Amino acid sequence: MKKKQLWKDIRRSITGSYGRFLSIFSLMLLGAFAFVGLKVTGPDMRTTAENFYSENNLAFVTVTSTWGLNKEDQQALEKTEKLDEIEYGYLKDVVVKDTDTSFRIFSAPDDLSKYEVMEGKMPSGEDEIALDYLQQENYNLGDEIQFSEEEDAEGKTALKKQIFTISGFIKSSEIIDKTSIGQTTVGKGQLDSYAVVEPNVFDSEVYMIARLSFTDTKKMDAYSDEYHSVVGKHKENIDQLLAERSSERLTEVKKEKQEELDEANDEIIEAKDDLASVESKLTQAREQIDAAKAQLEESRALGSGIPELQQQYEAANQEIAAQEAAYNEQLAAFNEKKAEAESEIKDGERELAEGQADLDELEAPVYTISDRKDNPGYKQYLENSQRIDVLSNVFPVFLFAIAALVSLTTMTRFVDEQRINMGTLKALGYSNKDIKKKFVVYGLVSSSLGALAGTLLGHTLLPTVIFNAYAATSTFSEVVLLFSPKYTIIAILTAVICTVVPAYILASGELKERTASLLLPKPPKVGARILLEKIKPIWNRMSFTYKVTARNLFRYKKRMFMTIIGVAGCTALLITGFGIRDSLSGIVDEQFGQLINYDLITVYEDGENIDPKLKEQNLDEDIAESTDIRYEEVSVIAGENDDKQSITLLSPEKMDGFSDFITVRNRKDRSEMKLSDTDVILSEKLAQLLDVETGDQITVQDDKEMDRRMTITGITEMYMGHYIFMGKEAYASTFDKELVRNGKLMILENDSAENSDTIAADLMTIEGIKGVVQSKELSKKIDAVMGGLNNVIIVLIVCAMLLAVVVIYNLTNINVSERIRELSTIKVLGFYDNEVTLYIYRETIILSVFGILFGYVMGFFLHRFIMVSLPPDEAMFKPELMPMNFLLSAIITMTITFMIMGVMHYKIRSVNMLDALKSVD
Repeated sequence: MKKKQLWKDIRRSITGSYGRFLSIFSLMLLGAFAFVGLKVTGPDMRTTAENFYSENNLAFVTVTSTWGLNKEDQQALEKTEKLDEIEYGYLKDVVVKDTDTSFRIFSAPDDLSKYEVMEGKMPSGEDEIALDYLQQENYNLGDEIQFSEEEDAEGKTALKKQIFTISGFIKSSEIIDKTSIGQTTVGKGQLDSYAVVEPNVFDSEVYMIARLSFTDTKKMDAYSDEYHSVVGKHKENIDQLLAERSSERLTEVKKEKQEELDEANDEIIEAKDDLASVESKLTQAREQIDAAKAQLEESRALGSGIPELQQQYEAANQEIAAQEAAYNEQLAAFNEKKAEAESEIKDGERELAEGQADLDELEAPVYTISDRKDNPGYKQYLENSQRIDVLSNVFPVFLFAIAALVSLTTMTRFVDEQRINMGTLKALGYSNKDIKKKFVVYGLVSSSLGALAGTLLGHTLLPTVIFNAYAATSTFSEVVLLFSPKYTIIAILTAVICTVVPAYILASGELKERTASLLLPKPPKVGARILLEKIKPIWNRMSFTYKVTARNLFRYKKRMFMTIIGVAGCTALLITGFGIRDSLSGIVDEQFGQLINYDLITVYEDGENIDPKLKEQNLDEDIAESTDIRYEEVSVIAGENDDKQSITLLSPEKMDGFSDFITVRNRKDRSEMKLSDTDVILSEKLAQLLDVETGDQITVQDDKEMDRRMTITGITEMYMGHYIFMGKEAYASTFDKELVRNGKLMILENDSAENSDTIAADLMTIEGIKGVVQSKELSKKIDAVMGGLNNVIIVLIVCAMLLAVVVIYNLTNINVSERIRELSTIKVLGFYDNEVTLYIYRETIILSVFGILFGYVMGFFLHRFIMVSLPPDEAMFKPELMPMNFLLSAIITMTITFMIMGVMHYKIRSVNMLDALKSVD
């Protein structure tokens, strides 16, 4: 038998029901788009970074030292196991002359951690320099730039020259964060940019940095656990090789400096001896002159009255006078030189004493071994991509599940509608296999085309949108789009299974009936009494239409549950999306409007009193309030990836007034915690990472990598950064030493970003100040992190809204199609068009309300899960859901419901009721 009529019927089933076909197509498109798009975005972002790192041969490990790296350090490093390549380089922080704009000048590398040239060329001579490509808006090729560099203790500078000609603009493989390059001791305490010069521009006896690559990591996925494990072992190996170098260098330097001090002391002793020797000789000369004068006077007395002798005495007296005049000249000259010499000796002794004190207090150099993850920009970009991974495990799966469920319902209804047509085909001699082809082809075409379109958009549009959102804070320019066969197959297969399989099974069940039975429509479901009917006081007061509505709600239980689940799912996605958006948007205001009240942390030499120096430069007039603190940078290994978490430890010298600078409070009940001398209070996110509570003990490492153990007495609300607030007694107990101030929290009279930069730059010029930390910089970083994620959430909210439109339309359309004869009947009985629409749409509204309420519960738990999983290690989102989220989600869902009600009203009006009432009997 020819199959031409069958295929014609299959085509008609598609062209005759574009609404159903497009519904399934749209559902699968949205599901596949969100699922595939979010699943591939994280890997795409990481591949983009990895390709850039690979092209520029980014070092796997870097080593720096506070004293630089000498020959013995280099010999130790070159013994590293499985070392593939090692390069040494120089770096120096300087400012542009007559400004507070700071640059970190690097020496150009040969092979490791190279730079991508964006315009021009790398420097090829001592007078050339290549700048960060972000400086293209400030400089042009060929421009001259002049720097100003501070001299060291010996009056030397690291750079041989300070004026350069710009040869090019470059992009660093080590610095990929646009918002924060790092801290510095020049300018305003925060690096603004970077540049590269030829290595021979530097004048230094030691290298400042070593970059290493290894033979066993070159082909590894740099984001895999295996890679981190291998690099971790290399860092341990390097740490062992350098373990003795710190004490050895301290011994060497102390010995060398002590010899210099001893030599200087010998020179002072020699100068004193020389001075004493000259003074002794002058004393002897004075004595000889005095003796000669005495002898002359004695001889004069004995020979008085003898003219010849008097003439001799006069001659001798003149000779003695000449000698005395010469002596007086020598004495005057000696006294002048003695005063100078004694002053020089006194200065030398003071310098010697200071030098000896400094030498006695000299601490061993600190070697810092860092891998790629210790780079803030690298880590932040990795965490950005991992946040997308978290979303991809929840949001699109949830969305796809709803889309698949509604598609399944749509195909079920399609089979029911085709019952008589199936009987006709069977009567014409078509086999059951042929008849089932219709549903297989219909489901396959609609779902696979939708999933395919969603997959294509998911592979291209969503990764680009999300990457561009994050690219605003990173230096990567274009995302690498990868094709994922795995997720493509999963998306298409899921779509096909959810449409083809149920249709095939239902059709198989229908085709088991006799042909004559199939040619008759299914009898409507038998009405049954519902529970509400037994509650007479309520039931008797209900109108006829509401009684019909109540009966129909429970009569069509499958449709009821599908509508509730569909609406609930869309509402939950909206609540989650809006909830994440609000959790992000409130952080900056909360952190810097209520919790962090200071504008600057100024760090200075231990025990110094900088107040007089502030007055000298009239900076005290710009500072509204200040308090002295102990500032420490400590760290701990924590988090999902076992990363090194940097912690700011603040311990006030005086407890009174500390709350004016930092509000320490419980997040849940907003009750303030007064910091006492014995308190140790952790920021909440740090406590979460360490999985500790009040009363538990934690161990952190100080800047000398010594373990410090403390007992937690409280946990405070904080959304960005890790903090420990500690009382004086707790500090002394933890660090085995009394608290000595080395920092100051400052609140400025004018807290604008521009003024904060100006004051920070002025503070950095004061001798003894080591650094300035601006709260505005942290605020900018939060905005950058949250801004990218907020754009992603907007995309997901739009997807959820589109899904709500398709789901509600689809379910309502099925409801109308199933009950068209019923609607025709009541219209023939005299119901107006509006009443007919409300007759059926009243049920949809009621079910939508129940769906919204159920969606509230689902959204609450979904939002809570994402709030725990989504934030980066150093941030915490506000976990509370705002009441407006629930209201807005309900308004959007009900608005969509009423908009579709208008569409359905038009459809119901346009249906030929008489045709619908025609019987096939």
